Amino acid sequence: MKPLIAVSCHELDAPELARGMEALQGDRGATFMLLWELYAGIFDGVARAGGVPVSLSCTHGTEDALLAADRFDGFLLSGGADLDPARYGQAMGGSRNISPRRDAFEAALLEAALKRRKPVFAICRGLQLVNAVLGGTLIQDLASVGGPAAVHPICDFPSDKRVHRVDLEPGSLAASLLGPSFEANSLHHQGADRIGRGLRVTGRAPDGVVEALESTGSSFLLGVQWHPESLAAEDPAQQGLFDAFVRACS
Repeated sequence: MKPLIAVSCHELDAPELARGMEALQGDRGATFMLLWELYAGIFDGVARAGGVPVSLSCTHGTEDALLAADRFDGFLLSGGADLDPARYGQAMGGSRNISPRRDAFEAALLEAALKRRKPVFAICRGLQLVNAVLGGTLIQDLASVGGPAAVHPICDFPSDKRVHRVDLEPGSLAASLLGPSFEANSLHHQGADRIGRGLRVTGRAPDGVVEALESTGSSFLLGVQWHPESLAAEDPAQQGLFDAFVRACS
């Protein structure tokens, strides 16, 4: 039987949907279309790996997150807007477009999944959520602390454009799938700072920005800061991340 994979999704209410459709030629419209492209890539990557992807919305509420943790075989935490910095003990300082409701839903989902030792694959915002839920902190804006914002852009088209190298730790899960290094795309302006409990850094960009996190234990928990869903259709190594995740869910 194919494993059921829960995919967390961006919080999108009717007014925001209308604004996005009205602004398809502007910056907001570009971001709106990028989200659709990324989610399509996630669903395709999971399906190619042999899983059945199912979208979960934060409108379900935290109680439904606990039910989902029991019913699904694995959890993919997708990209999207910034986390509320209050979740990791900071005031607003460069974060934008926060969604506390999505944060609460995904935090409950992650905690329940980890408690049940269910596999978790976290992409971009997902990596940041994992780090924050496990007690870590984030750099709210790489540019504001002298970071290389041009190397780690928040939005760039095409989304499969490769802009910097990622170096992976020997012996890590990521390195076993991707080799010692590769060229990555980049669609973020934040990054992991203090690392959460039970996590280890297994990938960095040449400037030191964290690009991969893994569990220090035996459970499948992999977070990546780049967007493999935009690369996987043409890159078997990036598809291998989805393949390994779905295998762990089987």
